[in-house]
Amino acid sequence: MKDAKKSPGPSAAGKGKGKEGEKKEPREKDPEKMTPKERQRMAKTVRQWRVAVDFLFRHLAVITFRFNVFFVRQLTDFAKAMDAGDELRSQQKRKKSDKPRITSIKTMVETADDLEAAGKTDEAERLRQLADLSGRIRTWGLMANDYHKLITGVIEVETEEDEDNMDRMTSFINGIQSYTNRNYDFSHSKFVHKIDLSEFTEMEKVYLNWPVAVRSALFSASQYMKMASEMTGMTILDENPTPMLTEMQAAEFLMALNLDDALNERNTQDEQQMALLLGSSAADKKKTWRRPVPAEDYEPEIMQPIGLRSLLLQLPKDLPEDSKTKKKKKK
Repeated sequence: MKDAKKSPGPSAAGKGKGKEGEKKEPREKDPEKMTPKERQRMAKTVRQWRVAVDFLFRHLAVITFRFNVFFVRQLTDFAKAMDAGDELRSQQKRKKSDKPRITSIKTMVETADDLEAAGKTDEAERLRQLADLSGRIRTWGLMANDYHKLITGVIEVETEEDEDNMDRMTSFINGIQSYTNRNYDFSHSKFVHKIDLSEFTEMEKVYLNWPVAVRSALFSASQYMKMASEMTGMTILDENPTPMLTEMQAAEFLMALNLDDALNERNTQDEQQMALLLGSSAADKKKTWRRPVPAEDYEPEIMQPIGLRSLLLQLPKDLPEDSKTKKKKKK
């Protein structure tokens, strides 16, 4: 919970008015001044937020880690698989509207099936890996949208800055869906920054936009978590992360710690108010836990969160309708 202007309170849409247009008394924002009933109600809301944030952050860290492993270790194999897929599509008889190359995540999945049928299982697996990562962060965005609806009904929006921040949060969620659109051709998208691509091979450069689109979705997701934390005062990583540690591999958990360090700008006053609502102090919530040791050594690039200076794509425009392929009914 942020300071007075960003503390949980009535939503902006119905601020100050009752059902019959009568003026309501402003909701108390200081936990110490709340009535027991108000405090109990708000504590329940805060616990719901905590559960949602833990779930979203855990999965974001896992997807980010798996994407980094893919990008660092399997980019070359992915580029070769895309090249093989394009070659296969150029040899097949298709509809006139179909292009002889992979032009979307949807056609990537279809081509993976064709490659497997042609005996190129390794190439098929590389294409499916990226499509799976894209699908995972897309699903994450849908769940984050549910959380967004939950907090927007409680957060007080009083200033233009508050409105801008809420709009930015919405734009980040929309960005996730844009970067993971199943029917969009990312091959001609432009990068956000001019970055030296000399570290990539010529073949990798041809197909680089596809994994970078997924990376851009992950960046949007991390920025949403940061903004949501700033607007609610809910820390991204719980004071006691032990339960999260039990549900993640050691390397994934270390990614979560690195991601939290990169995103989290703690507000002491907010944390104290949250602790009051939950009936305990932040110090009481802290427990001793050991930093896990991964089963293998990972390249430093794999353990790095995705930042603004990373290789990212510009937001796609004029997106086609994003609908999954309908399964044919069996006769």
